[in-house]
Amino acid sequence: MKATELRIGNYIRHEDKNGAFTVEVIGITPKGATVKYGPGVSTITQEEITPVPLTKQTLLRCGFSEVGIYENVLHRGDYRVYLDAEAKDGLLKYETDDYHLEVEVKSVHQLQNLYFALTGSELPVAL
Repeated sequence: MKATELRIGNYIRHEDKNGAFTVEVIGITPKGATVKYGPGVSTITQEEITPVPLTKQTLLRCGFSEVGIYENVLHRGDYRVYLDAEAKDGLLKYETDDYHLEVEVKSVHQLQNLYFALTGSELPVAL
């Protein structure tokens, strides 16, 4: 994964010899990112970064709620995410009477970036 896809505040997976950890990006370097590890900070390379998959559980932790009878549809305000359980990705939809938008989203950092671009505010994430 390229560091240019990231914004400060994004959540990513860091994989090293000790395992895989979900971490928050607090800085971006030309070849990687500076991340917060609990109370510590570490700089990692692009090769050690993988996206956090978009799942029902991660969406619930981002403030999305289930939509009634639909098992794989979650919403947050006017935004809905339709999850494809087999493909491990989703389709973000925003609809009003005058506007319709559909964007494929595969990871938490993509959802964070898109949500910020559309709303001007950060998506709260509790991973």
